Amino acid sequence: MRTRLNQAFALAAALLASATASSPTSAADLPPLPPVYDQALPPEDVFEGWWLGGTIGGATVNYDLAPVGGTADTSGILGGAIGGYSWQSGPFVLGVEGDILAADINGSRNFNSGANRVNPSIDTMADLRLRAGYAIRPQVLLFATFGGAWANADLPVSGPGGGPGGGIPPNAAFSGNGVITSVPSPAALSGIAPFDVEFRDTSGGNPTQWLWTFPDTTPATESNLQDPLNHTFSSPGIYVVTMKATNLWGNSTAQMTITVLAASAVNFHADDTTPDPGQTVQFTDDSTPDPAATWVWTFGIGEGSSTDQNPTHVYNNAGTYTVSLQVTYPSPTGPITTTKIGYISVQVGLCLVPSLIGVHVNDAEAKYQGAPYNFTGVVLKKSSAPNGNFVINEQSLTWGSYAPCNSDITVNKQ
Repeated sequence: MRTRLNQAFALAAALLASATASSPTSAADLPPLPPVYDQALPPEDVFEGWWLGGTIGGATVNYDLAPVGGTADTSGILGGAIGGYSWQSGPFVLGVEGDILAADINGSRNFNSGANRVNPSIDTMADLRLRAGYAIRPQVLLFATFGGAWANADLPVSGPGGGPGGGIPPNAAFSGNGVITSVPSPAALSGIAPFDVEFRDTSGGNPTQWLWTFPDTTPATESNLQDPLNHTFSSPGIYVVTMKATNLWGNSTAQMTITVLAASAVNFHADDTTPDPGQTVQFTDDSTPDPAATWVWTFGIGEGSSTDQNPTHVYNNAGTYTVSLQVTYPSPTGPITTTKIGYISVQVGLCLVPSLIGVHVNDAEAKYQGAPYNFTGVVLKKSSAPNGNFVINEQSLTWGSYAPCNSDITVNKQ
């Protein structure tokens, strides 16, 4: 029954088409023809759906080792899976994507003058991003992504302050004229203007950078030296000197209060500040006189002291010596000290080198140390010299020249 009905419809359609074809028509009466494409149209939402893939490649990571300076460079390979899902509405595309990667990225670097070593590494990485795009053609998408990333990075440090827990900031400390100050135990120092103070770093924890601040000038004077050494406080006042010590793990700051008193006449001078060894030096007290005052002089490390007002002292060894004078006045003034750093510089004198050629070796030292040559050094035999009391034919110092009087001389028989 259904087949016959279909055949009837088909016959009627054929007759209608025949009738229509035989009736006169114009081009305007014909329906428009559908467009003809050279290739199949792409799906309307070509960028929508799931996608999954893999990636493998290389990477380089640079770690900035501030504040010690320099970088620790690492490199290696990484690879893993990457995938996501996108939604499309007309030309607009929105998606979410991410990846998880295994990595073998590592390196190493010495720092703190080789005392420490860092070995950074990364073994896992992942990220999650949102994608937003616009299809400028059916199969061309312009897009941007934004999101966050995570990496399992290890930064072990070996050496002083290193270990599984990393390092610790330094313990800032310094000395002023030998008086030590630190963060838990701040110290104070006082003197008469102009007041010379020798500053030295005594910090623990291996600091690598220093910042000293001296507030007695405008603007304050700063120094990045580990030991700025001598600083002169010219004007009376109370000044807090600070020193910040820094290493890879942080910093700490120590301070010292410097009290500079108004100029008092506590002073002294020496008749010769560059004496030869063994020479007597006369020291004279130039302080404000007071019949009740007492004096304590120190002439340098290992050189003793004196309680005379105007003492003399003999320096037998070459070197530089710091001299201090403490004058104790009646109350309320009390003791006041003036220190002159490196005030005495004992010079080694020069002596005329004698000719020891033709002299028996056993007699050479008497000539070398005797007048008019007066060397304090000794006569030494060269390692290749023969035994016995040989006649000298060779000497290490050129005769007729001048050499420090404490010089030794080496002799030989050619």
